[in-house]
Amino acid sequence: MLLQSIVTLVLVAAAAAVPAIEPRAISTVVEVEAGFLKGKLSADQTIVSYLGIPYAAPPVGNLRFRPPQPAAAFKGTYDATKMGNSCMQGPAPQFYGGVNQNNSEDCLNLNIFAPAKAIVAGDYSTLPVIVYLYGGGFNDGYNNLPLYDGAALLKAMPAGEQAIVVVPNYRTNIFGFATSNELLAEGSVNAGILDQKAVFEWVRKNIANFGGDPNKVTAWGESAGAITIATHMVSGDVTKPLFDRAILQSGGLFAFGNIPPITQGGFDSLVAAVGCSGKTPVLDCLRKVPAQKLFDSAAAAGVSYLPAVDGKYVKQQPQVALSKGQIYKIPAILLDNTNEGTFFTTSVQTADDVTNLFKGFGFFNADAVAQLQKLYPVSSFASPFLAGAEFYGDLVFKCPERLLAKTLTAAGQSVFKGRFNVKPTVTLPAGGSFFSLLGVFHSAEMPFVWSFQQTINQSNGEKAFSQNMISSWNDFAFGKTPGSSVGISWPTFGTTSTRIVWQLTNNGAVETLDATFNARCDFLDAASLAFSTSINA
Repeated sequence: MLLQSIVTLVLVAAAAAVPAIEPRAISTVVEVEAGFLKGKLSADQTIVSYLGIPYAAPPVGNLRFRPPQPAAAFKGTYDATKMGNSCMQGPAPQFYGGVNQNNSEDCLNLNIFAPAKAIVAGDYSTLPVIVYLYGGGFNDGYNNLPLYDGAALLKAMPAGEQAIVVVPNYRTNIFGFATSNELLAEGSVNAGILDQKAVFEWVRKNIANFGGDPNKVTAWGESAGAITIATHMVSGDVTKPLFDRAILQSGGLFAFGNIPPITQGGFDSLVAAVGCSGKTPVLDCLRKVPAQKLFDSAAAAGVSYLPAVDGKYVKQQPQVALSKGQIYKIPAILLDNTNEGTFFTTSVQTADDVTNLFKGFGFFNADAVAQLQKLYPVSSFASPFLAGAEFYGDLVFKCPERLLAKTLTAAGQSVFKGRFNVKPTVTLPAGGSFFSLLGVFHSAEMPFVWSFQQTINQSNGEKAFSQNMISSWNDFAFGKTPGSSVGISWPTFGTTSTRIVWQLTNNGAVETLDATFNARCDFLDAASLAFSTSINA
């Protein structure tokens, strides 16, 4: 059995006259399965950060592509006072302060941010835990992005009621989400998904030593992070959830077309590009290719990245699982943004472009495309761009979230559905001109839920609005109705498809999903299920 945290408070005076705590009075050393960790105390002594903690062995050499393996024991006390490496990827976008990458295959680490008083007081196994999974289109993302500063987030949580925040890395792109016949045969698809599974298992085993309750774990993610959380919810043994609650921003479940009949061509192009054609076994050859060359070559070859049905953990297409009601029976917050699709469809400028967008998704035949033209008539939108954006946002984000909401509600779970409707007024220079045209775009909510003050307007109410969002997410982690601590009445989705609107004016306004949106989603859900059934392994 693991020892409890050996964090101690040095008593320097009698209990009746204890002076202010000095930094030297607090030890930030804790014990986990692999040994002892030394964390970093914030200057104001309120938060302890444990950074770059290895939760699995470095996936290098023969472990490239493979499921994560246990981390080795630490030699001495592990220095957890500095950020670890990011996983292999391209240059980070600068929209949210993208620095500190230090890309490497040796990247399976996590950061933990905990209130110091809980640790010092020995108040173990009481605080809820929030595990955040980043987005990035299954192609990039990393836990030391300045946006994901857990210390800043803790300080924005209600005083005296702070959850513990965990932010892991997981493999993306060719290293974590490629699919081919060779990878499937070896059992080496979904490495990124299995990295996440290892994180949740690590948290269950070790988080009590940081003051967290292993039975109160909330999985929180955005975009690809939300999609992977939803993937876990229909994978493995759904009667034994890896986590107890879920917060999904801009992500549900759609057909995973990442199957060899579709993906093998791109993978074979990669094999040829790096000189591994004809080599047996081909994966052994790929494991010898330098990581940067492999990443660059995969990008040039057009290798596609999504979770896949692997027959072991992800045993069936998500839409098929949902049709059977096979899902974690846990409560959830589901949030999407008003203009989810604009981020992805800037090249759509004409009616023909909209039609080509419909055709670009392989499961829409000619009759389905004709129906989509009726459901998304260009003439009813201000521009073809907005018509295409509405379709894309519905297909990839909004309708999958609606389906999750309906499935969880049918399973007797509380679902809190929301629509984020604040167009940011401050962006970093790298994204300003691009974002200005996109309305309430995909990821627009991120600074507000993370207290990223660089892109929060300090004079128009955005700061208080951000505080309310963070408090509401924190309410949920503590098992309360989200928004209850800040006077927001958030009804459950229920049978009436009810949601609230997060906005600066009339925040928390209640609305129901309209008939036009429901008709579109009914059609898209049916098409996705039909495609999923046809390819379900």
